[in-house]
Amino acid sequence: MDANFEGARTPAVAFVTLGCAKNEADTARMRARLAEAGFALIDDPARADAVVVNTCSFIQSATEESIEAVFDAAGLPNVEAGAPLVVAGCMPARYGDELADELVEARAFLPCSREDDVAAVMAEALGVELPLPGACAVCGP
Repeated sequence: MDANFEGARTPAVAFVTLGCAKNEADTARMRARLAEAGFALIDDPARADAVVVNTCSFIQSATEESIEAVFDAAGLPNVEAGAPLVVAGCMPARYGDELADELVEARAFLPCSREDDVAAVMAEALGVELPLPGACAVCGP
């Protein structure tokens, strides 16, 4: 999609969260970082300009569910049309480069240790510059 959002509208990001309560807290923190940077947050991944799948890989069944969710997100019409898909959480942390080689549908990977960098990763994936119009001028990283 790499649309030029300047002067048009704010890019909208949706999350798909899998796994434990920690993942839910991590998603809330990433959503807050994106909101502070000026991104719009929506609930429907099919209407988003970018989709983040926050994965879990604590046990094999969670890994399988996460992989299925990534493929489901990759099959959304907006993602197929170019909306960035970002895979976050435990899977990128655990599988690293191997995951990047296997999940070519993803535009970016965000391991747990880099989740606070979500705004910069999203800006790069969407081809926009930070801060976005409407960014929080007093919010810290």
